[in-house]
Amino acid sequence: MAGIVAATLDASPDASALARARAIAAANTVEDVIACVPFAFQAALATPLRDIASTARKMCAARNVSSKYDALAAKGQVPSSIRQKEPVLQMSKEFAETDAGKALVAKALADHTAYVESLFTQLRNGKTAELQELSSMLGPDKVCRW
Repeated sequence: MAGIVAATLDASPDASALARARAIAAANTVEDVIACVPFAFQAALATPLRDIASTARKMCAARNVSSKYDALAAKGQVPSSIRQKEPVLQMSKEFAETDAGKALVAKALADHTAYVESLFTQLRNGKTAELQELSSMLGPDKVCRW
């Protein structure tokens, strides 16, 4: 990258700008982009560019998790990280066969299901809030703070 830009230093300003734009467009890493920055500005811009790249990577990872959560929710499933075995209630056979015993088991299972669903809803809401925060960190007012 630096070689492409350096080769155009003696060229016209328009040719240099075009070569720099092409080099930046061809960059595969943030280090490639930093190499395209004029040497006089590299020290000042390297850290902010790395920070922006780090935030963008975090945002992509959060977006991937959010889309996985959405796919699971559409299937009526929850992530394996919060999936739990249904509780087994210990009671005598005689009580378990009564209406009160059956109601107790049904209530415990319904409460367990509601808990897992509530936890999953909180996870999804948290991921949405994380995406909004990361997105705001990449806004022009935050990125162009120097």
